[in-house]
Amino acid sequence: MSALAQDNEKQLVGERSVRAELAQRDIDPFALSETLETQNKVFLGLFGKDSDGANYETAGGSEDSLRKFWDAVRAGYLEALEPGACKGYHTYTHALDVMLTSHSMLSAGGSVVLPKHEQTGMLLAAYAHDVLHPGMNNMFYVNTKAPVALKYDNKSVLELQSIDFAMPMVEKLNIFEENSEAYNLIVDCIKWTDMSLHKDLVGKIEAFHGKFLATLNEVRTEKGMEAKECGICQEDVDKGIDLGGRFTSEERSLFASFMMHCADISNCAKGWSVTERWAVCIMNEFWSQGDTEKALGLPVSFNCDRESVETPKCQWGFITFMLIDLFKLFERFLPELGKWYSDNLVKNQSIWKEFMDKGEPYSNVFRPPSKVGGWKAPISRE
Repeated sequence: MSALAQDNEKQLVGERSVRAELAQRDIDPFALSETLETQNKVFLGLFGKDSDGANYETAGGSEDSLRKFWDAVRAGYLEALEPGACKGYHTYTHALDVMLTSHSMLSAGGSVVLPKHEQTGMLLAAYAHDVLHPGMNNMFYVNTKAPVALKYDNKSVLELQSIDFAMPMVEKLNIFEENSEAYNLIVDCIKWTDMSLHKDLVGKIEAFHGKFLATLNEVRTEKGMEAKECGICQEDVDKGIDLGGRFTSEERSLFASFMMHCADISNCAKGWSVTERWAVCIMNEFWSQGDTEKALGLPVSFNCDRESVETPKCQWGFITFMLIDLFKLFERFLPELGKWYSDNLVKNQSIWKEFMDKGEPYSNVFRPPSKVGGWKAPISRE
C-alpha cells in the first residue's frame, strides 16, 4: 500500500464529501499540497467513492486504480530534476493547483459542456500535464540537442513526454480505453498546454464561441428560459442545462483544452498572496535555467536572464500582453468565474506596476512548496 493510501481507512465519510470545498476559486494550493494528509484529502474529495456517488467517474477504473495512477504521477513529479534547475514552479504543487482550478471551472459551469467521463479526463490531464517536468523548458532541450527533444522532433517536447508517461497507465488501469473520447480529450488537453500553441488555441476557441452561444441559447429556450448574450451562468447549472450531446467530441475537447490552458497559467489571476508566491517560484526557475544556459554557452531563453529580467516587470508584462485578453475570452464562456479572474488580474497588474514605479529593487522572497509538495533543492551540473 502506498504512503498516500495507508490512512485511507481512517478517513471519515465526511472527508469524502469535500468537492464543494475543493472547488473554491481562492483555495490555497500550497496548503493542500503541504502534507501527505492534505494531499490525500484532495484525492478522496475528487475520486473517492462517495456514498452519494458525487465523485468523478471513470469508464472502468476502480478507486484503487485511480490511486495507483495518482501515486505514479506524483512520484514522476517528485523524482524529475534537471541538474542546474531550481524547480520551484513546475512541481507537484503546480499539478494540484491546475487540477483544483480545473475542478473549480467545471463546478462553475464547465461541466454543462462535458459528459461525466470527459470531466474526469480533464482533471486527470490537469494532474498529469507536467509529470516528469525537470525544471527547464522545451527550448533548453532543443538547444542542447537532448535525446528527449530528438525523440519528439523538437516539438512540444515535455508535453509529449507527459502524455507518453500517463496514457499507457490510463489504459492499463482500465480508467479509459485507448481512443475513447475521454482518453483522447486527456491527450488533447495536455498537448495544448504548450505555450507555443497559445495563439492557435485562442483562434480556435474564438471561432467556436458563436456556435457555443447559439447552442446554449437554443437549449435555454427549450427549457423555457430567456436567451442571453452571456455564457454559462449559475442559473443554467441550476436548471440542469446539458450541452454535452450538442457538440462533437472534437469541440468538447477543444473547450476542455481551453479551460485547462487557462487553469495552467491562472496563478496571476488568483489572490495576491498566492499570485506573488507563485511569481517568485517561477522567476527562480527561469533564472536558474538562464544561469545554466550561460554556463553551457547557449542562448539565454526569454525571461531567463537574472541580470536584466526583474520580477515585477516580467509579471506585469505577462498579465498585460497575455492574460488580460485570454481571461476576457474565458469570461465569454463562464462569465461569473471569468469576471473574478479578470478582476484579480487588474488588481495584480496594478500592484506589480506600483513595484515597477517605485524604482527600488523588488525583494524576491522565495517560498517553494514543501518537500512532499515537490520541492527539491537544486543539484549541480558539475
